[in-house]
Amino acid sequence: MGALRSLHEWTQLRLKPRRGYVLLLIAGLICLALAFAPNAHAQAPSKPVTPTPPVARPAPDAAYVAAERAFLDLPDAERRTIQEALIWSGDYKGLADGGFGRGTRAAMIAWATRQSLPTDGVLDAAARQKLAAAAAQARQAIGFAPVTDDKTGAGLSLPSKLLPKKTPSATGTRWASADGAISLETRQSSDNDEALAILFAQLIAEGPTRKITYKAMRPNFMVVSGQSGDSAFYTYLAIGPAGPARSVRGYTFAWPKGRPDLEIVNLAIASSFRPFPTSAATLASAGTAAVVQGAGSAAPTIIVNAAGSTGARAATLSGTSLALTPTLLVTSLGGLSCLDPSLGKSKLKLVKADAASGLSLFDTDSAKAIAATWTEAGAPAAGDTLLLLLFASGPSPAGEISVTEGSWLPPLRANGRARLIAPVPAIPGGSVVLDRTGRLIGIVEGNSSPAERPRGPANIISAREIAAFAGSAATIAANPSGQPIDAVDTASIVGRTQPALAALFCQ
Repeated sequence: MGALRSLHEWTQLRLKPRRGYVLLLIAGLICLALAFAPNAHAQAPSKPVTPTPPVARPAPDAAYVAAERAFLDLPDAERRTIQEALIWSGDYKGLADGGFGRGTRAAMIAWATRQSLPTDGVLDAAARQKLAAAAAQARQAIGFAPVTDDKTGAGLSLPSKLLPKKTPSATGTRWASADGAISLETRQSSDNDEALAILFAQLIAEGPTRKITYKAMRPNFMVVSGQSGDSAFYTYLAIGPAGPARSVRGYTFAWPKGRPDLEIVNLAIASSFRPFPTSAATLASAGTAAVVQGAGSAAPTIIVNAAGSTGARAATLSGTSLALTPTLLVTSLGGLSCLDPSLGKSKLKLVKADAASGLSLFDTDSAKAIAATWTEAGAPAAGDTLLLLLFASGPSPAGEISVTEGSWLPPLRANGRARLIAPVPAIPGGSVVLDRTGRLIGIVEGNSSPAERPRGPANIISAREIAAFAGSAATIAANPSGQPIDAVDTASIVGRTQPALAALFCQ
């Protein structure tokens, strides 16, 4: 029995693993049968995926829109006068550019509140007159008046009662207070791009007693502000067009820290500064021998000799053109007279122009323009960020493209054009407006003269208007409704778009 028991136990031990294998085999066969059986994958119907609804855009603020409309209905000069007066009242912290934004509206409301006037952001004629009178009194108190710097030819306004001492400096002119605590020094030089980069690096360098609070370098200007020891300072330099040596004009204003009254003066000086005035009389009085261009705007070029006489107008950059085909370009000149249009060295022939839309179509036999495949953008919403591409002003045939961001604004009136507000003093006609995916919103509407270019929002001629004007020459595809397109980085958009843009020169 003992031997048999041992044999039985041995048999059970050998069968146990085999029994496990059998069980595993049976389980596998069952799974296979279920997998190939009809309706093997039939499951309870899953809950349908509900697409995420689009984010509802907030409705425009009716009070804001009304205030904006009232402000922009005023002439450009009067809009800037209001902003300048609000600088003197201490309510506005920006530059007087004639544009409307939340800063301008907040400043008007703050001033109206202290005057016990309506606080809807709209100043009627009586309120504007009262504001202007207070500003005039503030300017008179410090002798704030326009001057022309006889060393650089720049125009600006200065507080003569605060800065009675005037002396020449190595690069311009220096005005200072009796104790030297307050000063303004102008500067003029000719630098290449490398020298400008070095200059900017020097200006933004910090030290034990020097701290930078703001810095910016753009194709046509650089700004640096901060504190040095017991003084605050603000440096602005306007940069002329690209070339072997770029003309630079600007100034530095310095004042004791903790003086809010002088911070107001600083803003007023910055708003008044005109680095490259285009008035022949102004240049003649400065005895300047130069070709003078607008800084940040495509102002006409005026050649002035040392005696102050003006020569013939040279070709100057008048706007940006957009290639629809390799030889056809569209732009908007408005009523601007464009003699001998060209792309620099390549002459253009006017194909047609439409006074109603302000559009012009040009033909070039150079075939240097490369047409892009344009797609019409969908309608933006108020405040949406857009890209603005334009050529910087100057007589350089190559031009220099600038890229900046702007905000879309709805039309002021029914059947009106949408608008763009951007940090550009005066946007030239034909400047191209794209959404953040690179689709075409339109081009900026041209004006009859550079002096009339809007310093506030600029009107946009839509891609649809351009397509209707160009007819069969247009290569603008309709926006695919409902088809989302991801945003594209700015560098990619510019790289894809830039070859299809060309600088337009006129005499």
